[in-house]
Amino acid sequence: MSTTRRPQRPHSTSRSTSRAPQHRTGTAANTTGARTAESPAVAKSSGIGAQTRAPAAKSGAYQERPGAAYGQTKATTYQERAATRGSRGPTNQNRRRRGKRSWLQTRWPIVSAVIGVVLIVAIFLVFANRTTGYKATVAPTDIVQETTHVPASVFAAVGPASLKNPFLATPSGTALLKGPDGKPEFLYMGAEYCPYCAAERWSMVVALSRFGTFSNLSVTESGPAPEPYPQTNTFTFNGSTYTSQYLDFVPVEMQTNQQDGLGGYTKLQTPTKAESAVFAQYDQPPYASQAGGIPFLSLGNQFIEVSAGYLPDVLNGQTWQTIAGALSNPTAPTTVEIVANANYLTAGICLMTNNQPASVCAAAPIPTLEKNYGSGK
Repeated sequence: MSTTRRPQRPHSTSRSTSRAPQHRTGTAANTTGARTAESPAVAKSSGIGAQTRAPAAKSGAYQERPGAAYGQTKATTYQERAATRGSRGPTNQNRRRRGKRSWLQTRWPIVSAVIGVVLIVAIFLVFANRTTGYKATVAPTDIVQETTHVPASVFAAVGPASLKNPFLATPSGTALLKGPDGKPEFLYMGAEYCPYCAAERWSMVVALSRFGTFSNLSVTESGPAPEPYPQTNTFTFNGSTYTSQYLDFVPVEMQTNQQDGLGGYTKLQTPTKAESAVFAQYDQPPYASQAGGIPFLSLGNQFIEVSAGYLPDVLNGQTWQTIAGALSNPTAPTTVEIVANANYLTAGICLMTNNQPASVCAAAPIPTLEKNYGSGK
């Protein structure tokens, strides 16, 4: 029995001050500006500013006015004294004032920097300790029943439809990947926010239910806009269990559909080193247009798919009940896409399990799809 790992707390690389390598100044600049603005006031109170004016020139300016009054002469004398006193430097009182301002001005940038660091650390701790296990809703019984018990006649009627096989074969002689119970492994790696994963999960649940039994399935939806095909209704394999005598199903939902506030999504499950190695080896050209794409599916490392078998747009605006309820109708647009893709999945699993069970692998249209399997889209 393969059991989906329970959600883990995100690592410290979560997108906070670390999770999103994205983003302070201004405090120091404002402090400097405040000091500059205060300098004239300090100079005026201390009399230093008088040094910047030539006393003789200023005295001469007064003398150029004929008939100067006594008060003017006194003012001139006072200014000259102030200038003289200023030339000897600030008084003790002004020194104390200047010293006090200097203390504040010198330490304020440090205090500002400390406050900034504290805020950054606080933000980091908030995002680093966010709950990673998004609580999806337990799938209603009727939805599970209708999705896991599609009639054989529907598989035969739909066939491959207009879809092309999404799988590519690995090089001949590639060792069969086996799961934790020693059976051929179906490795899936995706994320709850991913709309293409959302579409693929419907087909995966339909196909895998022909080889085993799911329990504890939950329903969820893909991420909100600006993700493409936002809020596509689907299942999540997080927290579910799958039992089969033919294969080991190993699902890894790496992220939730809950935004972390920094442009990404919170972490959910962490792949093992072995799973990461398979992902790194095959999730790249020629199996994918570029490295790192999801959903990623490996059928025993014999066949690889890095995409969804069909576009999620057919599910747009459809509820879980509507999608599941239509799976008994081979002409429903959603059913055609989901079941045609499930037929390709079934054929690949049959090749991986040596066409066991025969009741599934010998039924139409599986033998026909197996003949040219692994050619890719």
